[in-house]
Amino acid sequence: MGLKFEMYYRAITACFAGPMFNILIGLSGGFSSLIQLSKNESIPVVLNPSNNMGFLFIIGHCLIILSVGLILNKGFLPSHYGYVAIAIYGIYIIVCLAEGKVTE
Repeated sequence: MGLKFEMYYRAITACFAGPMFNILIGLSGGFSSLIQLSKNESIPVVLNPSNNMGFLFIIGHCLIILSVGLILNKGFLPSHYGYVAIAIYGIYIIVCLAEGKVTE
């Protein structure tokens, strides 16, 4: 029984750590090569409006998850929360389409 739970926690950790590792290695390799090619010490990063909208919705969704999971349900997300997450994603797509920023 203990091994089963240990594998469960390893699987959850791998779901988050794997993509995070790929993002960090990809960004560091890309920026390192860009800095070497451009001979600059720093590269300005500019976020377009669709990225800003995405960050806004991600932060909002994280706050909703924290409030629903920790405050309202004492540490658990109800099974029907998936429908709320899909609705938030739908609202995000509608907002981006309305502003014409999906294709940028």
